Amino acid sequence: MTFSQSIKLSLSERLVLLAIMVTAVLSTFSGWLFQVYTNTLCHQKLLLTFMLSSLFWVGLARYAGRNGQLLEVRKKSIVKDLARSTGIGLGLVAFNQVAIILSVGLFFKLVYNCEVLGGWSQELIINNVTANVFSFGLIFAFVQWNAHRHDEEQSPVIEESAFSENIWIKDYKDQIKLPVNEIIWVQADNNCIHLHTGSRKFVVYRSLKSLEAELDPAMFVRIHRSKLVNRDYIARLKSFPSGDGELQLSNGQLLRYSRTFKGALLL
Repeated sequence: MTFSQSIKLSLSERLVLLAIMVTAVLSTFSGWLFQVYTNTLCHQKLLLTFMLSSLFWVGLARYAGRNGQLLEVRKKSIVKDLARSTGIGLGLVAFNQVAIILSVGLFFKLVYNCEVLGGWSQELIINNVTANVFSFGLIFAFVQWNAHRHDEEQSPVIEESAFSENIWIKDYKDQIKLPVNEIIWVQADNNCIHLHTGSRKFVVYRSLKSLEAELDPAMFVRIHRSKLVNRDYIARLKSFPSGDGELQLSNGQLLRYSRTFKGALLL
């Protein structure tokens, strides 16, 4: 994977990262309001908290988008997976709070040689706990979306058959839907074809070639230039010295086949 490919974001990733950044902005705004209200306004502290929290959740979202197996909830173990994800979420939120409080305190100690810790309650408001929980929720939802999309991509695509399962036949004034698996064999006769089923014979005014194009070749095989047979009804084959032969259908009927089509018949 090249560097340009590694930084390329999908639409869902962009939406999640944007939502995390908006959440961080709102969290910082609520911290600013709190500091204004308590007369403890410190822009450096707000800026540092915003930057560190944003980097933390954005980096986690980028990582989880590609390696989020620990947060994935599967149907077969939904309770266990939810419990594990909840524990991970609580741990990450707690780590975020502690790490940022210590980092900001260390920065002011080293740069300004002063203490800026305003008590845990004040720090939890400035680096809003609710906003951090919401950020984790966004990442959790993103992981589930990726897992669902991956399952859809991996599931086999069942293509609809291009061959007809039924054909419509005009029977006097009626239209009859005949399942093709009920057709035993077909015979061409001038400008019409005869469809032989177990119960009766239908006469249809169309060519044998046009009907053959609609039928699944795995089911129907040409045995003569004027005959098609349903493989499911073939009971026995008999070859003659000439290369031609005879086949017996499951209903006992005998049909001659041409040596020209013998190869396809034996497949």
